[in-house]
Amino acid sequence: RGVTMVLVVLAMLSMLGIVALAIDVITLYSARSETQRAADSAALVAAKMLVDAGVTGDPANAALQTTAQTIATTAAKDVARQSVIAGRPIQAADVTVAFPNAGAPSFAINPQVSVTIQNANLPTFFSRIWSRAALTVRATASAEGFNPSNSTTITGGATAPVIARCVKPFIVPNCDPIHAGGGCGGTGAPFFNTATGAITNPGAAPGGIIGEQFQMISN
Repeated sequence: RGVTMVLVVLAMLSMLGIVALAIDVITLYSARSETQRAADSAALVAAKMLVDAGVTGDPANAALQTTAQTIATTAAKDVARQSVIAGRPIQAADVTVAFPNAGAPSFAINPQVSVTIQNANLPTFFSRIWSRAALTVRATASAEGFNPSNSTTITGGATAPVIARCVKPFIVPNCDPIHAGGGCGGTGAPFFNTATGAITNPGAAPGGIIGEQFQMISN
């Protein structure tokens, strides 16, 4: 009877150890998933901010690219801070934003952004009997904004088709009624060159077409 009791106690201790380890492992996997979801959301928002800031519409504007990176970084951190990892809100210091192709010609056409989120103080429960060191969880996500205009500069001559945004289901003719220049059946200039895909008047309004406003009248 004494031997049986010892065996039962040892078996119970082993089972408790396995269960305790499983709980901490599940906690780690859950924290890793939360970190990845936060990184994905932050990267998507950062890429959208790069495009919305006009980077892809004004390829030669280096100052605009720098400003857009600052805006994208702020947006990525703001979005990440709305998430939690293991019950702890993500802090701005936990988020690192990088732009892999910054400074390269391709950045003005398809700007890339990489967001890394790290929590270096992940709590543990039963695994503390082996070590009291804090655990670290880290996840990285990358996103890319793409504008087919001027895509010949990185594709070697094959222009990606231009797709209209924010005007569906309307069909807008390739004729800018604001800027003069000719070439589209009147005095207006085309929005983009059909041969190269390059925007005719890049940049922000009134000099460029970004933010340009005009009325569409049904005849």
